[in-house]
Amino acid sequence: MATTSTAKTAPTPAQRQDVISALQAVITAAQAEMALPATTRAVAASDRDIITTAQAEILRQQLALSQPSAATYRVRAGDTLFGIAQDQLGDRLLYRLIQQANGMSWLALTPGQTLVLPKS
Repeated sequence: MATTSTAKTAPTPAQRQDVISALQAVITAAQAEMALPATTRAVAASDRDIITTAQAEILRQQLALSQPSAATYRVRAGDTLFGIAQDQLGDRLLYRLIQQANGMSWLALTPGQTLVLPKS
């Protein structure tokens, strides 16, 4: 039985630019929707949330593009974000930077997963 890898790899600069462009299109569409009279809008309440979320993601992508290439770390069995942060960044409490750099909202790791290590 063939297995597939679920490890995430860091997006390339070109992929990040594509994400930024797509998000800018989402913002433009949401702003156009907001400009319509309230009676003709399909989704009025969530337009601001869509714009805010898209703008936050654009900033995250631009920040990643502006940083020099970060080091990567391949997760091994038994690794934890706390341990990786301590060993690689010098402080176990910097695990949140690893989470942010990899778009993670959880602590679970998969052996073989590649993590981007931010500059501490």
